[in-house]
Amino acid sequence: MNLNKYLQGKGLDVSRNFSGIKNAKHFFVEPDNFYTLKKFVDYESRDFIYSKNLINDTKFFRILLKEWLNFCKVRGKIIIEMKSNKILNFDKLIDESKLLLGEKTKIIEKIKTSEGGIIVLEKIKNVLEKNDSIDKWTFGIITNGSKEDVLENQIDSILALNVPNFEIIICGPYNPKTKYKKFVKTIPFKPKIAWITLKKNLICKKAKYENLVITHNRFNFDKNWHEGMKKYGNFFEVIVCKILSPSGKRAGDWITHGTDIRNQWVNQMGLLQYKDWDENLVINGSFHILKKAVWKKCPWDDSLIYGQSEDDKLSLDFHRKGIVPRFNLYSTMHTFPERYGNWHWIYTFNNKRLGKIPFEFSTKYLQRKIDRFIRKYFNIGFIRKQDYETYGWS
Repeated sequence: MNLNKYLQGKGLDVSRNFSGIKNAKHFFVEPDNFYTLKKFVDYESRDFIYSKNLINDTKFFRILLKEWLNFCKVRGKIIIEMKSNKILNFDKLIDESKLLLGEKTKIIEKIKTSEGGIIVLEKIKNVLEKNDSIDKWTFGIITNGSKEDVLENQIDSILALNVPNFEIIICGPYNPKTKYKKFVKTIPFKPKIAWITLKKNLICKKAKYENLVITHNRFNFDKNWHEGMKKYGNFFEVIVCKILSPSGKRAGDWITHGTDIRNQWVNQMGLLQYKDWDENLVINGSFHILKKAVWKKCPWDDSLIYGQSEDDKLSLDFHRKGIVPRFNLYSTMHTFPERYGNWHWIYTFNNKRLGKIPFEFSTKYLQRKIDRFIRKYFNIGFIRKQDYETYGWS
């Protein structure tokens, strides 16, 4: 393969070691969940991005592919050389490229070798939808009609953000007070069952902005939430931000099942470090930040209702359809009551695979081990009756 014909214009070599390409500047960042090139180049500004032997040097290969797409201009090229290993072989790279980038790129050349191969992708479509802006938001809130004061506190926290263009859509029984009517639209929907999936889909369908926040009415936005989103940037698909309890503890904001989400009989759910990422991560079901284009591809499964693993199903759909959730360290949400912040297990960081939950001799640790054993061999699990949750909470 003659790579020179693709290495034209302003390029970027993102390999660990500079390859000496004439038209490329070298910029290497150690891959993790915070990986980005925005401190070095503008979005969609490079004629080519070249990588050699980096894509499968880490478990973060999905993040690398998405980020390289973000900084390559339309008609630009993404050129990847790699040697196959246990993390990712060349055939799997082809599959991942099609899944993650298929709507925005096309493969124009590929060569498989005995050790690995080379693939060249051409970007054919901008990443963002028309009129998408970090200053345009739809805030969707679902409610069952209870705790109206809590709901209005949440509305007040949105108004305090001073977002230039926004709308608030509330699905459920709520009649806004006069002072809110200018900002609030309602979908008066009161099913006899906890049909939260349909409520969320109704809000997304009605939303006029590309940036969506879909939330239950037990959160308040930190006053700097929107500034934090602007600092992160508008190039995302699904974003998770900090969620803190009243005492400042992490309230299930970045979590993984630790195993295949569909494996109901092994309880390894725990917090991830913010810089970490896992293919079996699950988004906190009561708070989502996503693009409307993502919702169109992956709506909530409204054949499921509350308590039927509807959030696990959505997170699994994200993974299956090549959507990569990321974490924004700059924005914060506040939730209550305190029990939502009683997470106990945090996985160690490993850039090749999911880390481990550190050993700790305690009642909670033993409860977890017993629960996992009984689930695995007897297909049952202990349930905390006061919370209707399995042991994964402390």
